[in-house]
Amino acid sequence: MANPLGKFIVLEGGEGAGKSTQLPLLGQALSLAKLMARTEREPGGTVLGEVIRPILKGNQYPEINEYHALCGFNFIRMAYIFEIVKPTLASGAWLISDRFAFSTIVYQGYAGGVPPELVKQLTDGVVGDSWPDLTLILDLPPQVGLGRREADQGDGTRYEDKGLAFHTKVRDGYLHLLEAYPTTTAKIDAAQPQTLVHRQIIAEINQRFGLNLQPVI
Repeated sequence: MANPLGKFIVLEGGEGAGKSTQLPLLGQALSLAKLMARTEREPGGTVLGEVIRPILKGNQYPEINEYHALCGFNFIRMAYIFEIVKPTLASGAWLISDRFAFSTIVYQGYAGGVPPELVKQLTDGVVGDSWPDLTLILDLPPQVGLGRREADQGDGTRYEDKGLAFHTKVRDGYLHLLEAYPTTTAKIDAAQPQTLVHRQIIAEINQRFGLNLQPVI
């Protein structure tokens, strides 16, 4: 059996993919298996992240471009790595994160127009040896995800308001990363009901890490 301690798992995907729903469910499944688990969201989770996140994702400053966002998200990521990722893994706990560096590569690079290799080079420099053990990409058609977000909240953010063409590029970017990193990524069908999404996530974690987690729903 693979060592179950200190694993870093990230949930990624476009708007409305269900990451915030699946995050606590996976945390509960790990806890029920007597594994220490911490759930966080990125950008966020730190004082710095909670201050800057709404500026980068909101509509307060319409002049913000994707180069600003690239630098801003990676600046937040520095604090996230130092304050959350490294201490959590060093303690032997699992860290389950709603988003991480792939979001920047996709949103600012593939969809945002910053050359993806530049985005990856800068992001690689910030992340260093803290890349996730596994990134689960929750995939669904962008029109479905945007429809879910509108039904849930009504009010958009700077990214949700960019429209279908932008979010189609987001999905294409994630699909490209699935092909580029097959050993550290897995595709989850997020168009399914949330119970089936959760069960697919649990099955993937079990298969990758030799565990016997049980679904909680």
